[in-house]
Amino acid sequence: MYYAHFSWSGWLRAAWPRLTNGEKLVVPWSLPHPSDAGFSTTTLAEDVGQVANWAVRLSDGSRIHVHEFGNGQLVAHRDPTDPARGPLHAVFHWLFESPSGKVVLGVGAVALLVAAANRSR
Repeated sequence: MYYAHFSWSGWLRAAWPRLTNGEKLVVPWSLPHPSDAGFSTTTLAEDVGQVANWAVRLSDGSRIHVHEFGNGQLVAHRDPTDPARGPLHAVFHWLFESPSGKVVLGVGAVALLVAAANRSR
């Protein structure tokens, strides 16, 4: 999809429905680098091959998270829970919004089912 917006706010406004739907979007090259647009570096991110992570907090408690790759490509997504809001938010974000957290939840659920099955014998 082509966006004729040359500002992050314009692009985010146009991309908002897709971002809130959980999509990861390639950021147009025409937008300024996140460091020049109010984003801060963050270490609260899983490694998906990116060389840097950028985030900006939103008033609804979420954040826009941008992965910067070695070739300069930027990929943005919305984290419904901003993990930088505090320890409980970080744990919630990890468990319910990150791939490794979902694995831990799945393994935990299976372990509980196995334990319950063993108790009923």
